[in-house]
Amino acid sequence: MELTVKQVMEELHKLDCKVISGAGGLQNEILVVDGMEVPDIAPWLMEGELLTTTGYSLRDRKDGLLHLVQDMHKAGGAAIILKTRFLGEVPKNVMEESNRLKIPIIETPNRLKYAELKKIVYRLMMEASTPNYDSSEKIQNEFMKVMLSEGDFQESCDKIYDILHLPTLILDGSGILLAKSPQKGSAIPFEVNDFLSNPEYIEFKSSNAVFQNIKYNNELWSVFKIYVHHMVVGCVAVCCGAMGLTKNVRAVMHHAIDTITLQYIKMQAVKKSSSVFDDNLFVDIIMENIKSPQALNYRAQSLNWPAPPFCMVLFNIDNFQEHIKNKTEVEIQHIKNCILQFISNFTLYHHLKNVVISKGDLFVLLLKKNDRTELEHLIESIIDFIKDNLEIDVTVGCVLQIEDYISIKSKYKEAQNVITICRKKFKNKKLMFSDDVLLEQGLLHSMNEYFIQYTQRTIGVLEQYDKEHHSDLLKVLTVLIKNKGVRKKTAEELFIHRNTLTEKLAKIEAILHVDLEKSDDFYNLFLAIFVKELL
Repeated sequence: MELTVKQVMEELHKLDCKVISGAGGLQNEILVVDGMEVPDIAPWLMEGELLTTTGYSLRDRKDGLLHLVQDMHKAGGAAIILKTRFLGEVPKNVMEESNRLKIPIIETPNRLKYAELKKIVYRLMMEASTPNYDSSEKIQNEFMKVMLSEGDFQESCDKIYDILHLPTLILDGSGILLAKSPQKGSAIPFEVNDFLSNPEYIEFKSSNAVFQNIKYNNELWSVFKIYVHHMVVGCVAVCCGAMGLTKNVRAVMHHAIDTITLQYIKMQAVKKSSSVFDDNLFVDIIMENIKSPQALNYRAQSLNWPAPPFCMVLFNIDNFQEHIKNKTEVEIQHIKNCILQFISNFTLYHHLKNVVISKGDLFVLLLKKNDRTELEHLIESIIDFIKDNLEIDVTVGCVLQIEDYISIKSKYKEAQNVITICRKKFKNKKLMFSDDVLLEQGLLHSMNEYFIQYTQRTIGVLEQYDKEHHSDLLKVLTVLIKNKGVRKKTAEELFIHRNTLTEKLAKIEAILHVDLEKSDDFYNLFLAIFVKELL
């Protein structure tokens, strides 16, 4: 418990002491009491010091009291208790500086002995410090309850807020928001990403410091790193307003960080052990090693997999071989672990029941999420986060509705096909839902030698002609088909004259022995281009 100047004054007021200036510093904390008997005491001043003086050593020094107020401020002192017998009335400029720097000047009667005054202050300091043990034990017990009840990060965050009434964030090592309190309202009035991009936070994150006050939106956030096995796995940030970290906040955070660290250790241990069983079950489903639906249901439920119906989100690293070139196995595994953690933590923060499985450059996410718009926003956030933190692009295929665990094998293949279609046909997109590419999937499944032969005899012939004659006939045909045969629009898009377009189309018809005015020929070439994009 802190002892403030205001609390001391409640006692000293009974002895006719009064605050003559610097009332804005009445909440200053008193940590030590000392007396002044030398002209220049600046080198010996301490933080939180309540300084008593008769002013005798200052009586012959011009502006001596003014400099004392300034030196107290620089040292982080609490207040000055002064007798005016030798100095006389305190000058106006000294009182103004005292007000500006919030260093209270307390005037005492000349009859009051400093020994008596110090005795009162020492008693108050002892009374203030005695409850610390009880308070510390109570705080520890509160966080122990969170651990014993197997509470998560949100419960720890809420407990900090309940005790301190200060907005609180818990972030993982990569900056993903795991919990915040209060969960609603405007107490945390900014985007977390803005806070994480603060230069002070970036510098703190890469430094060896375990704690730092970071100024954001004219308020101080006290940020504490969380260590597990000498590695930073996350941090806790508490908004301390304009005053910054206090002794009380530091005491609470000491116990909170112990609890949150244990939660991290527990989470990592659970993930490590459960991921082996998750991976094994997924492989057994893909390999059709489980014949009984009842046995499959039992294993999935025992691993706490989301109950059907659920959706599957498949993340695939783009150009994976390029990314791992010249990297060690440890570095490659680190990349995979980071992506797994990103996906898991995003879903954890949104309180979504899920399981994440790694298979080489593929990451399978099974989760309960029925709202497509919300799911799309979640996936896009994960894609962006992987890109920002690892400089890696991923393409994602999503199957919205899986009715039972046995269907995971076919839906896994379906999600892979969606990624293939996305990369071949929709090159600027990074996320595609299975329902949006049903026709493409149908063609991909039914692709056979007849499709391939027809495509080679049409599109393949034009490709070869373009290559030999340095022409662009395939491009012209593709744009024409995209524009549903409208020649004016095609010419405008190609930036060529209508007559030039007519000549090029006539050449295409001659090479392929088709008539583009006939719907059958036009449709067949449309299908050939469609198939070519999927090959």
